[in-house]
Amino acid sequence: MAFTQDELQSLNTIMEQKLLVQRRELERTFDLRLQAMRREFEQRVITLHHDLLHTVSQRLNDQHTRTHEVIQQKIDSQQTTFIQALEHAFELHQQQQQQVYEDTIEHALAAQLLAIEQMMQRSMTASANTEFATPYTIDGQPEFDTIEVQAEIPWEELAVLVDQALEGRVDILQKTVLAALKELGQTLQVQIKTLQLSLSQASISPATDTLYSSHESAAATQHTAKSIERLEELIEAMQVAMTSNSALISNRLYHHQQLPLERAHPTQDTRSHLSDLSSYHTYPSVPEPVGENE
Repeated sequence: MAFTQDELQSLNTIMEQKLLVQRRELERTFDLRLQAMRREFEQRVITLHHDLLHTVSQRLNDQHTRTHEVIQQKIDSQQTTFIQALEHAFELHQQQQQQVYEDTIEHALAAQLLAIEQMMQRSMTASANTEFATPYTIDGQPEFDTIEVQAEIPWEELAVLVDQALEGRVDILQKTVLAALKELGQTLQVQIKTLQLSLSQASISPATDTLYSSHESAAATQHTAKSIERLEELIEAMQVAMTSNSALISNRLYHHQQLPLERAHPTQDTRSHLSDLSSYHTYPSVPEPVGENE
């Protein structure tokens, strides 16, 4: 069976139209499938991105919390150790100062009472016309004149000298404590700055690092304030202790003054101070404490 040229042309035209329709349907189907796959892929990428951000932020927060706790424990332990060492040193220094003050006052009182006893003995052996308060000339008895000048020191003046010596020691101790307090503040500031610098370098998120640095600075400032308050309480306790020591020393001066010579000087071990006192023509001063430089 043979086809004519027109029939073949018509058949080709029909086939081309059908193929064109099928191609368009296939293209439309592929486009729809590609769009659906693209939307699904984008949704999965967005979900994965959110999950990743949440996981990373949570891990960073946990790591920052653990680091903060460890650093806070170290700072607390250092502050506690420093304050305990300062309290122990202050107690030892206070005990040494109190012992030195007591020894100094005992020596001064012994020297004064021994000089008075010597003067009274020589005055009793002197002539009846010589008065007790009349000083001897330097050509006659220079040693007795020196003893008489030293024996005329009133108890009030001796108490003033002792108070001045105590005030000097208290001032030195206060300066030492204030210097230690200033050094503690500088040390804490350096530690806080170093901590902030290390945390800022190790942090990944800038916002989280800023929040953590501000929180760390506030906590460090609070602990520094607590340490300063505790040191201020130590200074107040030191002042109260020094005041009580001054009152105790004044009390002992008064009671020692009221004792008779036999009870005040049961032995003659302190008579060696008389030769040292006779070389001075002025009022005796309170000896310098031996343990001050310690």
